[in-house]
Amino acid sequence: MKPTGALSREAGLANPISRLPTAPAAEKRVLASGMGLIAGRVASMGLGFAMWLIAARLFEPAQVGIASGLVSAMMLCVQLALLGIGAAAIANYPAHQASPSRLLNTGALAVVITGSCAAIAFLLLAGLGLEELRVAISPAYAAAFLAMVVFGTLNTFYDHASIALHRGEQVLVRNTVFGLVSIGGILLASQLVDVRGSLAV
Repeated sequence: MKPTGALSREAGLANPISRLPTAPAAEKRVLASGMGLIAGRVASMGLGFAMWLIAARLFEPAQVGIASGLVSAMMLCVQLALLGIGAAAIANYPAHQASPSRLLNTGALAVVITGSCAAIAFLLLAGLGLEELRVAISPAYAAAFLAMVVFGTLNTFYDHASIALHRGEQVLVRNTVFGLVSIGGILLASQLVDVRGSLAV
């Protein structure tokens, strides 16, 4: 009777394919998540570029200029409002992996508060010293700007959450949907709004 070790070696020689290293499921998931994240960023940039091309064709140049200035201000407010909360969520996720809802809900609430504060601070600044963007302090513009900043900050935080969860495909889905909705909104506004102002953009 052959020793157990000899039998194991013979089985390995008989089936060499079984001894080849295979990529762990976790590594495959990380790779898929990374590819989804990259594709999501590409979708966001591509659809955003298409949206601005359409806006430039449908609206007056001056109105597109005001809208682009407000969008740039919105993106700046989003980055300032994050305050590293998304990165902190990624760093602390392993400690809350069994039940991440409390971590993510706390982070989401925090960015909603900081996003609102950043938007209000910009509106005050625009009213005091930004002549070209003073239109933002009108009620309709102010409400739209506040909503965009809060929504943008929350969306960016959820991008960080998707990274922590290794669910980069969620970034692709969100950015694609938001991009298509933005394009659809521009097309609809051009038909429904009598005065094609920057608010429609």
